Amino acid sequence: RAEIDLIIQQHADYGLIDATKIDQNRIYIGLCYSIDKPVSSKVIEKAMRDNDGHLNRAAHDRRQASVLATNNALTEQENGYLGELEVSAEQRLSATDDRDETAFVDETLAVNTGTKKKK
Repeated sequence: RAEIDLIIQQHADYGLIDATKIDQNRIYIGLCYSIDKPVSSKVIEKAMRDNDGHLNRAAHDRRQASVLATNNALTEQENGYLGELEVSAEQRLSATDDRDETAFVDETLAVNTGTKKKK
């Protein structure tokens, strides 16, 4: 058992988590394990749904940071930019997307005179 614990400890740094503790986590779960019994499909499905939410929030935060960085870069240049930037992001369906299961992006982020706001 000591060797197993050592392997688990080494991989915990890379996101390995005990399957029984998935409900207690509010982070992205990339890897989970269970000793001496399989991980139930319900646990895996919950982790996948939670991960989708984490990834969608992180993507929104990155888009927002990108809009602010672009606004700041334009503001620092002497090119007549007035400080009003609006960026739209939209995700289109592909042939393999499940319309009922896929969360689609359709948002507009705006920066007006140095303040950020989501429309």
